[in-house]
Formats: sequence, structure tokens, C-alpha cells
Amino acid sequence: MAIELASRTTPRAVIIESTFTSMGDMAAAHYPFLPARLLLRHKYPSIDAMKRLTAPVLIAHSEDDEMIPCGHAQQLLDNAISPKRFYRLVGSHNQAFVESGRAYYRALGNFIGNPTASVIDDG
Repeated sequence: MAIELASRTTPRAVIIESTFTSMGDMAAAHYPFLPARLLLRHKYPSIDAMKRLTAPVLIAHSEDDEMIPCGHAQQLLDNAISPKRFYRLVGSHNQAFVESGRAYYRALGNFIGNPTASVIDDG
């Protein structure tokens, strides 16, 4: 929902942490034996909204995320308009921000300070 809102407004920058491409993709990944996409009432197609997002974007995700596959982050990044950045978190879905710690918070500060920079220096 945040990506959709950001695509309809003009924020200075957008930070996306450990999120999915769409609820349909999430449902299909977790329930491959069901017609999950057809059963959803709300689709939340974040990947479509990414194509309309004009603000600089930082996407943070961990390859160790057991809830939302890191491939979702890569697809969102691929569909984002530049400037766009990716920050690789470390740890599980609920612990990645703790395990990534100060290095991630420095990277966030650097991005917020200069969202159009070509590199995020994590210190």
C-alpha cells in the first residue's frame, strides 16, 4: 500500500523494506497447491505501482528472509525507475534489521541525506 501511495504522490524518496511484488505472488508462493491468486479479494500489485513511482527508491531485503523471497525485491528493483538502490540485509524476516544493525542505519541515513547518490556508503 505504501508503494501505491508513493506512486500517486511526490515524496522526496521511498524506502521499501522486505516487501512483496503482489499478494497474488505471495499467496502462490506459500500455497502452490491452491488457486491462490483467484481466491484473493485484495491484490496489492506493488510491482505495477513501482513502474509509476518517480521518487528515488531504496529497497532493503535479506536473502535469509523465510517469509518473503528475496526475488520479490529484485523484481521490484527491476521495475523501478532510476534512481534506485538495493541494500542487502542479513538475517530472517523479523531479525534482519536487528542483525544488519548500525551498518543498515548508516546506509539509511546516507540515502535520506542524498537519495539521488549513485552509491549508498554503509560506512
